[in-house]
Amino acid sequence: MGEPAWPTLRQAYRVVRRGSSVILATDGMSDPFDDAEEGNGFEMELMLETAHIPDELADPPGGGIDRLKESWAFDVLVTMASTVAGVGGIVDRLDDFGGFISTEAPGASGSPRIAGQVPSRFILDDSLGFLLGAPTPDFPVSVPGMPLSPVRIVPIVLLTAEELAYIRKGGAAERAEVARRLAASPTGHRCDLERASVI
Repeated sequence: MGEPAWPTLRQAYRVVRRGSSVILATDGMSDPFDDAEEGNGFEMELMLETAHIPDELADPPGGGIDRLKESWAFDVLVTMASTVAGVGGIVDRLDDFGGFISTEAPGASGSPRIAGQVPSRFILDDSLGFLLGAPTPDFPVSVPGMPLSPVRIVPIVLLTAEELAYIRKGGAAERAEVARRLAASPTGHRCDLERASVI
């Protein structure tokens, strides 16, 4: 369909309801490549947890998930999955940079879901900024029992415009400081559209 390929043709997503929040996650990025004898695909899956899904899109527990596909959170997850697939996975980058990296998704105004659901204070120069891999969620982030190689769960954390600008102007130290402050905040790894900037 013109998007970067995952390890196999299976490109799926999961929904987990957790208290008042929803976890959206990829399911297939860790599938072994069709011709591989070792290694579980990209050796990772992405996840995003938020309690900020518009009411009209928050499908009830036990119901379908079709409306969730119209949410900003699903849009972000699909975009980040495409980014990760486009570079052939990011596990090595995560390991090289202390377990987490920052990235951006340009063109926020071109997505009706982002433009209509995400407050403008999370958008800088028409881009959304993210930390991938930090803060660590309050649940295990390794997938046990995988047949070929370890697989980790990588959280996507939405940055405010101030946090993104701070990282842009600095580098590794500033990225680590944002991650540290987010980890110490009440929201932690969750994408909270009402939280204050930590910068």
